[in-house]
Amino acid sequence: MTSRLTDLFNKSESLGSFEELVIELDGDFDFNRDEMLLLGESYFRRFPDREKNRNSDEVRLGYRIARVCINENLIRGLPVNEKASLRKGFKNLACLGDTLNELKRNRNREECLSLLDLLNARIEAIHATVNTLPKGMIRERFTGALSTSSNFLYLIRLLLEKEGAGI
Repeated sequence: MTSRLTDLFNKSESLGSFEELVIELDGDFDFNRDEMLLLGESYFRRFPDREKNRNSDEVRLGYRIARVCINENLIRGLPVNEKASLRKGFKNLACLGDTLNELKRNRNREECLSLLDLLNARIEAIHATVNTLPKGMIRERFTGALSTSSNFLYLIRLLLEKEGAGI
């Protein structure tokens, strides 16, 4: 079985080049259980997990690879400027306010909340798929990556709701 994401990962020399290739797909890739497993297996072939002398950079890289795929799947179909702003926010929590301001430039408060509902529905669907993965390191990497993206969306909603309440 071949996998578009796995093929891109295998030909990428770095996370940056993998991320660029995934972004170029503009969300046009399968992101199902089989894709996740194949990508995870390829990652662990390149960076085998070890009980002793664990390389924390390689572990973090696994989360980041999963997060790139999750985030690009989440933002598929959105306007280019919103995608760019959400990407920045997903990468760096310090950009949270800037991301919210960018969303508010293009949408009113209710439209922002609707967008967050859409993104949360997508994240729940991805979470359901991740939960079908066999227990182990692949599932753990996707679960960790998913929680980071989910937390970011939660914080955006929290800020937006505080603004709406005049807090």
